[in-house]
Amino acid sequence: MTNAIIPMSTLADNLKTAVKSEEPDQITTAVQAIATQQAEQAVVAELGQKLTARGVTNAEQTIIAYALDAIEHPDTIDHLGKFLLNTKHEFRLRSTVLGFLQNRVHIHPTKTLSYLRQLLDRTDPAFRERLPATFEYAITNIIVPEADSSVANFDRKQILLDAGIKSKHLQTALFKELDKLDATPIPIPSIFAEALGLLGDQEAIDLLCQLLSQHQQAQLDEEQRAGRNGRTAENQLDLGPIRERVMLAAVDALRTTKSEAAVNCLANTLVKNLNYKVQRHAADALGKLGFKSCIPHLLSALFVESNQPLKEKISKSLSEIGNWQEKASQLVVQLTQMPVQRGQLDAKSLLTAVQPSQEEQAQNPHLLTDFLIEAAIQRFNDERLLQIFADLIKASTNNKSTLIRERLELYQENEKVSEEVLNELRIEIGGKETLKPLTDRLEKNLLKFFQEPIDKLNTETQTVWQRTIFLANLGFILRISLNLAIFAIGAYFMIDSYGRIVNNELTTQQLTTLMAVFIGGGATMFATFFTFPLKQIKRAVTDVGLANVAFISYIHGVLQISHTFSYFYLNGDITFDEIELAAKQIEETSHEAILTLSIAGSEGDQTQFDKALLDRISGLNKPPETANPSSTPPTNSG
Repeated sequence: MTNAIIPMSTLADNLKTAVKSEEPDQITTAVQAIATQQAEQAVVAELGQKLTARGVTNAEQTIIAYALDAIEHPDTIDHLGKFLLNTKHEFRLRSTVLGFLQNRVHIHPTKTLSYLRQLLDRTDPAFRERLPATFEYAITNIIVPEADSSVANFDRKQILLDAGIKSKHLQTALFKELDKLDATPIPIPSIFAEALGLLGDQEAIDLLCQLLSQHQQAQLDEEQRAGRNGRTAENQLDLGPIRERVMLAAVDALRTTKSEAAVNCLANTLVKNLNYKVQRHAADALGKLGFKSCIPHLLSALFVESNQPLKEKISKSLSEIGNWQEKASQLVVQLTQMPVQRGQLDAKSLLTAVQPSQEEQAQNPHLLTDFLIEAAIQRFNDERLLQIFADLIKASTNNKSTLIRERLELYQENEKVSEEVLNELRIEIGGKETLKPLTDRLEKNLLKFFQEPIDKLNTETQTVWQRTIFLANLGFILRISLNLAIFAIGAYFMIDSYGRIVNNELTTQQLTTLMAVFIGGGATMFATFFTFPLKQIKRAVTDVGLANVAFISYIHGVLQISHTFSYFYLNGDITFDEIELAAKQIEETSHEAILTLSIAGSEGDQTQFDKALLDRISGLNKPPETANPSSTPPTNSG
């Protein structure tokens, strides 16, 4: 002993006397006297031996227990603990010793917790009610120690492991009913969940997952009782703060395990939990775990989630996992497997989640765009995926059409991809610059195979019509000249015969002949003015008029149809049915012109000619049908 001034027996007698007197001051003085002896291990061992020796009375055991409690030595925990575990000792003294051990958890947490755990394993009926509370107190002071406690300097996980704590020892407190919990800053289930996270074994993970599942079911039950089907984005909080704290602690504990076995449970919580704070914690936990198996779960949640802050959190968590190629490849797999449609995805959030690091982007800012282009080309036969990848490509370039066109052309040059394959993607992406190669080709095809032939046909038609009209005018002049010549001949014969009849004496035969010539000349003049020749002149005028009207109508109709066809062709709004309709309209226009000319060239009365002329005039005033009545082409062909 370091200090042997006062024998140990004397100190023990003094303490015994003080206990009998039941005076608190005397007991304190006696205990302090023992403590000031700075007892060594031998003294502690002597007291411990006397505590459990045969023939020792309860009063003596009480004195020794107080003495051991007063000595700051780790071996005192062993003696008090062994005494506590012996059910043969008096219950009241064992209960006192239990209180001594409870207070020692601040100083010697490992040994104290070990004996509490052993007592818990024995399921001593004498401590059925008190022991759980003592155990909760001990775990609480180890997991969340006070700032001035020496336990704060210990490794909490190592304490639990050295004390032999298993997940089963934490189960009862973990599943305590919420209405039986005190309104403390940290609920007991939250503390025990954190302890399970420190243990981190499969049994601990299973218990944490059961805890989350139980509270998620309770959420659904509450919603059903309230007559609601799920929660809106504005009502995604639990009315009771205790449940929320417990679930948040369980999610944090699963993250603490750093085990891939926790991934599925966290993914389930992210999707099914009705509290968006818990969902955010689950997304953050998946990101902190960082396993490749976390990526598909986070992507799936990002596809279906509508809460914007939560989507941003999921996207941020994804950005913390792995390299961008792995995430981008998983994105392609998820898009292929899930029946998502264009417009259902938040392209910005998805690309934020899978984009390369800043260092990689500094070296090549188009890594992600090129990856998406290749993924789209490989699936160009899938219309749904092609549309989705088109949106992602646009988002990856901030909708810069010029940049997209450059990357497409570079990809085509490097990979030797056919123009037809790229055109499908260009159409889905849209934009003037992106579609420029396609529109240039369409314009060339339109010019070569449609506009130039139509222009040539119209030119040739115009030449033929001009020649026809010239011949018609020439025929009209010849017909007028012929009729004038006949009229002049008739007038000459009439005047000559009249002069001879008046001025000469003629025989009866000569007079008869001259009278016949006179009458013939008059008849010829009369016929020229009032009978068939005059009608032929009017017919010639009608022929020329109908020919001009038919030509104007034909050219006008063909140009309108071709102009409308060109507009819808370049805009991609034309179908095979509409092409057939345009051809039919041109054919009808040609038939009408042919019919008009046939009528004009036939032998018929004036009524038929007048009707043909009126029909042609009506045809000019009637607008032709367009290939797509729902759209309006521009007023000029550019």
